[in-house]
Amino acid sequence: MPAWRGAAPVQAAIIHGDEVTGVTTFALESSMDSGAIFGQVTTQVGTEETAGQLLDRLSVLGAELVLQTVNAIESGEAKPVPQNNAEVSFAPKLSPAEGEINWKNPALAINRHIRGFTPKPGAWTTLDGNRIEIGPVEILQETQLLPGQMRVNKSEVCIGTGSSEIKLGDVKPAGKSWMSAGDWARGLRENSGAFTNG
Repeated sequence: MPAWRGAAPVQAAIIHGDEVTGVTTFALESSMDSGAIFGQVTTQVGTEETAGQLLDRLSVLGAELVLQTVNAIESGEAKPVPQNNAEVSFAPKLSPAEGEINWKNPALAINRHIRGFTPKPGAWTTLDGNRIEIGPVEILQETQLLPGQMRVNKSEVCIGTGSSEIKLGDVKPAGKSWMSAGDWARGLRENSGAFTNG
């Protein structure tokens, strides 16, 4: 606080490329997340960390901070500090529709988008009209493919973006379980197809 008030602050931090995030204890007021701050703990955002993984880490930090805050209030040592409203940013709840990947975006932005939407509500794209959920990816140096264009071989699937290519990790085709992109690729024709740009 005051950054990323709202329902999806952790997801917003990842999607926007924040290097640091954290947890805050604050007084409740009628307006959203605007109360005076009792305590804060910050942590680095891992470069490959998903929203789910980061939320798990923050839940531990948050539990410790809540205990410290309660003890400080009970002892009379708590000194709440008003938030700086000039630094406020908002993070509304993410909708499933917003999870669609735009392959014309740079690879780094796509990487952050996917990580921010993982595990919920999920990042996805379409191939031949079929929806496919996409897990975290690896950014490559190659730039031969056009945005959304796919290169398939026996062990990997690479996709073109607005900058460099990315290599898919795990995917979830419609009606199926999560699987490695390599396993999924065995059912595709090599060097063919393109994902729909969001």
